[in-house]
Amino acid sequence: MLTSHSYDLCKNWARKISRRPGTVKILLAFLIVTGLIFSSGCTGWAQRREQALKMVGSGSEEVKKRIGEPSVITKKPDNSIVWIYRPPYKLMPNQEGSVYLEFLDGKVVKTFSLK
Repeated sequence: MLTSHSYDLCKNWARKISRRPGTVKILLAFLIVTGLIFSSGCTGWAQRREQALKMVGSGSEEVKKRIGEPSVITKKPDNSIVWIYRPPYKLMPNQEGSVYLEFLDGKVVKTFSLK
């Protein structure tokens, strides 16, 4: 429940915003674009991520065909290769949501993701 102080703050904020019509348009455009990006991008990435985690035993060509090109390819000291898939939407640069596929002799031997 809003107290009288909270109500006054909201009312003053709304009054300040309404004096600048450009600000309202920018705010609405930002909210619409953000909603479109998250509503379309999240579901596609979640499906690709689930597919990637089930790819143990697959070859590199099959992985590229199903999931696409990796964001990063690295080589470990034990001669295994790691493909890293990162989500297309990232507000904060961290490793959450990334999928790791470890290849040995051209086949996926290990998959994991950071949540």
